[in-house]
Amino acid sequence: MAMNSFHARQGKAKPAKPEAAPEQHRKLRADQRLVAAHLAASRSAAQKLIASGRVSWSGSGATRILAKASEILPDDGEFAVDPENI
Repeated sequence: MAMNSFHARQGKAKPAKPEAAPEQHRKLRADQRLVAAHLAASRSAAQKLIASGRVSWSGSGATRILAKASEILPDDGEFAVDPENI
């Protein structure tokens, strides 16, 4: 018997992959949403903006400054990026 993988040896099927959610209903991180909204050139640039405290998000009746680039945000909000103080 060939030993290709643990599941093959046990006769168990691999779990099925879930179907991809439609683009407009996917849950995205704050940095990914900034890039998708064309407010940052890349995820690393978006992460730097968020870390510097320059990005606020308004949604669900409240406005707040984002603290973490990895925060999952709903679709119903808007971003505001403060201009850099020179």
